[in-house]
Amino acid sequence: MILIRYDEIWLKGQNQIHFLHALRKSIQHFFVKKGHPKPPITTPHGRLIVETDLEPYWVKNIFGISSYSFATRVPLDLETIKETSLALYSRCGIGPFRVTCQRLDKRFPHTSQEIEKTIGAQIVQTMRHDVNLTHYTTELSVELINGWAYIFIGRIQGHGGYPVGTQGKALLLVDTTDDLLAGILMMKRGCNLLVHNPLKKDLGQLARYHATEPGILPELSDEAITRYNLLACVNTSGTGFGGLVRLNPLAGFTLEELEGLRATFLSESF
Repeated sequence: MILIRYDEIWLKGQNQIHFLHALRKSIQHFFVKKGHPKPPITTPHGRLIVETDLEPYWVKNIFGISSYSFATRVPLDLETIKETSLALYSRCGIGPFRVTCQRLDKRFPHTSQEIEKTIGAQIVQTMRHDVNLTHYTTELSVELINGWAYIFIGRIQGHGGYPVGTQGKALLLVDTTDDLLAGILMMKRGCNLLVHNPLKKDLGQLARYHATEPGILPELSDEAITRYNLLACVNTSGTGFGGLVRLNPLAGFTLEELEGLRATFLSESF
């Protein structure tokens, strides 16, 4: 199981269902892109649950995800939760450790503190590792959701943002590496891109964050702007086209901040 968390989507209020649907479809399309069948996905209590045995590294590249964990799902039974937690910790845990529990399902009679103490005591007794709530090496977590317990170690940070395609479509004019970075940042804000790439630059870094393959616009024309309902033009060098509003998401960043963004999103040389 993959337990997925999101944050900025909550800001969309009544549109939240639309954004969650878009994120779910984006995740499924990434699986297909990587050669796997579409997994079932549910959306209980501020989470997305992806039902798969895979532990794919590329989940972090799906915009809209704030963090995720590879989890084991078991019934809401304290003894089962305790045994499964101990088995997971025995394989992956290093002391000192702590246990955290979040009861999104309040029907379970045991409190979070009771669950944490029960699991922690079992690990101490069996593994002889110390508990340290502030300076720990391993955090074993339990989340109770819709009649199930999800048990995992560690959270992998995503890039956050909004699912691609939820904020309209823009034209990306690719001349330089920074144009690719600008396009990626626009995708993070939910924008779908149509790419004009006259210099035939490698678009692999852009495709890494796209559920399918970026759409290509071979020729610029007013007719294409109308046909594809383009709302803006993204470019960092001042180039624009027609009456499209020009957007440069890199404007305002310091040189140091730009280097950090390049290191985060562009892992290979252009």
